Amino acid sequence: MSYLGKTQLKASDIKRFNVTSSTSATHTLTWVAPNEQSLIITINGVKQQEDAYSVSGVTLTLTSALVSTDKMEVVGIVDIGQIVVPGTGVILNEHISDSAAIAKTKLASLDIANADVNVSAAIAQSKLANVPFYTSASTAPTSPTPVAGDMWYDTSTTTMKNYTGSEWLTMTNLPFTGTGGTKTTHGIYTVHTFTSSGNFVVTGTTGAVSVLAVAGGAGGGGHNTGTSYHGSGGGGGAGGFRTLDISELSLGTHAIVIGAGGAGGIGNTGGSGSGGTNGVDSSFATSTLTSTGGGGGASSNDGSVVASAGGSGGGGSREQTTAGAGNTPSTSPAQGFAGGTGGSGTYSASGGGGASAVGTNGSGASGTGGAGQTNDYKTGSNITYGGGGGGGAGGAGSAANGGVGGGGNGGAREAGNGNAGTVNLGGGGGGGAAHNSSSSAVSTGGAGGSGVVIVRYLT
Repeated sequence: MSYLGKTQLKASDIKRFNVTSSTSATHTLTWVAPNEQSLIITINGVKQQEDAYSVSGVTLTLTSALVSTDKMEVVGIVDIGQIVVPGTGVILNEHISDSAAIAKTKLASLDIANADVNVSAAIAQSKLANVPFYTSASTAPTSPTPVAGDMWYDTSTTTMKNYTGSEWLTMTNLPFTGTGGTKTTHGIYTVHTFTSSGNFVVTGTTGAVSVLAVAGGAGGGGHNTGTSYHGSGGGGGAGGFRTLDISELSLGTHAIVIGAGGAGGIGNTGGSGSGGTNGVDSSFATSTLTSTGGGGGASSNDGSVVASAGGSGGGGSREQTTAGAGNTPSTSPAQGFAGGTGGSGTYSASGGGGASAVGTNGSGASGTGGAGQTNDYKTGSNITYGGGGGGGAGGAGSAANGGVGGGGNGGAREAGNGNAGTVNLGGGGGGGAAHNSSSSAVSTGGAGGSGVVIVRYLT
């Protein structure tokens, strides 16, 4: 029996070559002789010593030429010391030594069936690169590094999860079901609109949702009595505007808070009036997503009050020119913008900040409210939310419009009250107007509009 690395001798390995009637010292064999030791040469029956001839390939050279009556016989043993290369498909188990190390590249087409694996075999995960990883644990597996398709049985929630390539998602045949608010559908989406506080309840399985939260807009500033009676109130800032995509919202109840709009500043006699009140925050599950209420608009004349910071800031007045800061507290992307700066010496007030733009500065004429931000979650078509309130008309000017997206217009000249922001759009209220000729006239800023929370998911 031959093995890899050892040659088996066979009858076909013995070669013969006979020469008669030759007078030459050089003869051509019918095979390649590896060396002199592989040949047995007799001349007239006498064996020749190895120094009596030499061989190179098929050429045999004698030290002395034959004479015509000589009879020479050459016997050759072929392939001594050479490796026999087996033909395709002829290697059997018995041909391979137990200690043989065969390169994996030589077994590229080898298929291993279930019957080839011992039931007690412990195969390392690293040897199963194309087989999804599975584990059972109370925390998400991190070693080996998970790849898309891996599975994990979460013992803490008794649920099976699949890795998407970036996160673990629960596997189930139950549908994602949500209740709460006003439920509608459009296209491929189901929508829950909350115009008042409540709960969004998830049953069935966890799922992906998109959430819009708009806070309550702030009230516009009022106009007080006093000797400088030409100044007007600044517009209220819009409620903060924020969205969030949640890849796997958990089962259970998620509290929804809808922020109310802030009250408009009250104009009082004796110089004790007020600026607009800030709007109230709106939130989805409180810590998950919160939008901040808008900042109140500044009041004017004696005893005036500065504009406030908020989701969008309040607008300044003639006496309190500083604008209220927007995007407070800071979020990314920004939930709103600052109000405009009041027009000192021109009697004009500025507009409150909007969800997408700063309120216009008061300069000669009162400033308009900053523009709001569009979103299509509710109907599939864009709706604009979070417009800032317009500045009230000064003693020598006209009222300014509120920003698109529910911002209230400023009050008209001769102490007109500011207009309210639109409910459930989070618009800021308009500022109260001045009176051109009366130091005893007062006006009130418009109230801010309430906020809204909208939850959207695939039907």
